[in-house]
Amino acid sequence: MKVLSLIISIILSSAPASIAGNSKSVKINDASYSKIYPAVWFHPSKGKVHQVVTKSERPPVEGAIVWIEPRDPEFRLAPGAEDASLSVIGHGDAVFKAADAKQPKDKQTTAKLDSKLLLSAKKPVIRIRVGNSISILIIDRIDTKKRTMKFRWRLAGKTKP
Repeated sequence: MKVLSLIISIILSSAPASIAGNSKSVKINDASYSKIYPAVWFHPSKGKVHQVVTKSERPPVEGAIVWIEPRDPEFRLAPGAEDASLSVIGHGDAVFKAADAKQPKDKQTTAKLDSKLLLSAKKPVIRIRVGNSISILIIDRIDTKKRTMKFRWRLAGKTKP
């Protein structure tokens, strides 16, 4: 059984996005925050949100390297996350569904996506690369006054090392 599980895992890790994983809905709201600050750390390989537990810029969990702040919308990589990048690769459900592990040549990568970029168009699609693992998310809703955000996330696969 363990061998079968390992084989399935290997197949899925190299499969196209449509096979590699279904999307997961992630909601960030007041219940997501600690008393320290209304932001969260996001683990792009697992699709999990973690509370800010210290006033430092260090993530509370290894791998949770994306800082998300819904009030003044921002996605930012943790300091020292040198083998990672963020990029907006388009907008809308069709882009989210079709996106694969490849970085579009006409889209720049960065360590920070600010409010101007995140609020400029409806449903931005963000590609997150950490090492050779790629995840894709689409922001469905941001309410800056209520400090909430809802997005869908999925693994898109791996890039070639």
